[in-house]
Amino acid sequence: RRRAQNTQLPLRTGNFCGSSDCGQPETASRRLEKCFGCGWIRYCSFSCRESAYDKHFQACARISKGTQVLLAEEQMLRGDVADALGRYTNCFENNVGQFYSIAATRKYCEARYEVAAALFQLARQEKSLVPAEASLVHLMDLVRLCAVDGNGAGLMVPLVLLHVS
Repeated sequence: RRRAQNTQLPLRTGNFCGSSDCGQPETASRRLEKCFGCGWIRYCSFSCRESAYDKHFQACARISKGTQVLLAEEQMLRGDVADALGRYTNCFENNVGQFYSIAATRKYCEARYEVAAALFQLARQEKSLVPAEASLVHLMDLVRLCAVDGNGAGLMVPLVLLHVS
């Protein structure tokens, strides 16, 4: 039997131009600009940003939209939210493990999972560690908050860990 050759490209660490035509690293003399939409991928020029647009757009839009919903939901939850017994509490600290049982937190959990999934999609697409690590942070916090994992964050953690390692 012949062993299958590993055809996967190595993962990139650090800051590289997100255009597959370029891929140049950031240096002291060449500063890379973040994508205006998601803020995770960097480009060295407008032409590189333009050439990568079609490939990058879908994940970028998911991250941008999900982040907006996530921030709005978190701001609402950091205010006064009643738990299952009608008590007002800081649900991020006092309801760890039962977070999903509070109806008001479900939209937050769904938005956070969506951002994590979009970041992981971006990491796989761009062969980059930075969005994968950000995805893992979101997923691990969801697992911490929600003992009953209604979104599947716990199932996604091993996939992201395999990508990162």
